[in-house]
Amino acid sequence: MGPTLTFRPGDHRALRVCIAAAAADVAVDCSPAKATDPAQSGFSLSLDGFTSLSQANAAARSVGGERLVPKDVTAAALVEDWTEWDERCLQPALRQGNAAAIQACLQELAAGVTSTGFLHGQGPTLADVCIYSTLLPATTAQLVQLVPPISSYVERLAALGPFKAGSEACLCGASPRTFAEVFAQELAGGRSVHPQLPVAGKRNIMITSALPYVNNVPHLGNIVGCVLSADCYARFCRLRGHNAIFMCGTDEYGTATETKALEEGLTCQQICDKYNKIHADIYSWFGISFDNFGRTPTWQQTEIAQVQTILLPGACCCTCCTAPAAHIPPFCQRDQNICCLCLHSSDVILKEV
Repeated sequence: MGPTLTFRPGDHRALRVCIAAAAADVAVDCSPAKATDPAQSGFSLSLDGFTSLSQANAAARSVGGERLVPKDVTAAALVEDWTEWDERCLQPALRQGNAAAIQACLQELAAGVTSTGFLHGQGPTLADVCIYSTLLPATTAQLVQLVPPISSYVERLAALGPFKAGSEACLCGASPRTFAEVFAQELAGGRSVHPQLPVAGKRNIMITSALPYVNNVPHLGNIVGCVLSADCYARFCRLRGHNAIFMCGTDEYGTATETKALEEGLTCQQICDKYNKIHADIYSWFGISFDNFGRTPTWQQTEIAQVQTILLPGACCCTCCTAPAAHIPPFCQRDQNICCLCLHSSDVILKEV
């Protein structure tokens, strides 16, 4: 059973996986999904029916393999640096619409493109694939105006066979304009709720409760145990005129998700989508007054986690990061996101032990 890619046609996250698959000559079963909440993932690469990746560059790396990452250690490090730069700098700048940050990114990219027209070597690498896939929808939507040498760089990549094939596979017969439309929907979904900011001279209170796992159907005891008390306090704060916000959501990371997926014969992404809706519907039926009920794997959450990972090297103090491999507890080997600050990528591949 080969990899299965679930995505919305025209999604730039799927684009990089489709290009990587074409470049590495890897067969990927493309499974277009119906449009989902654009602020949520709507994207995953299932590797074996149970193990899945929801971070786009990690998925492209998994599919592209050695064909897109040089064997030379120094060259591979350069490619990985540019791939992380795409996640850490370019994507956040475009999402936020920060003109100064976008301009700085384009200048840095222009300085990085070599005389061969690529970021390294004589052909495209994983970094070229990821950066192209990030820039294409933004330029198609005319959110960014590219000038030489970046415009030449993008045009050169677009003319290559794997990039053409990957684009066709990602569009699933739709118009190329779909790249821009899906990207615009993603931006609108992330910005649709105006932030509730602190107000000078008022009590500013953020309220939450324990985030429920997506491995069960919540019952009255669950609600009374944590959500109801937080809801009562949120209502009290609003009645007192405090500037309060009540936030919660499903926790979709961890072993609980994987074991439930194994139990029901679904992928982790399918389990998360299924039980997030169940939880949201039940809390709505009980009239819980969330200002926002979301879920953990949003692009905002991923962005924050990556910034923490990069800016706080060595910050994790859990024993499975410092203990010899022989002393790592079995559950840490299975649920590696316990060591989230120590992972090179924001995605976790759950492995049998």
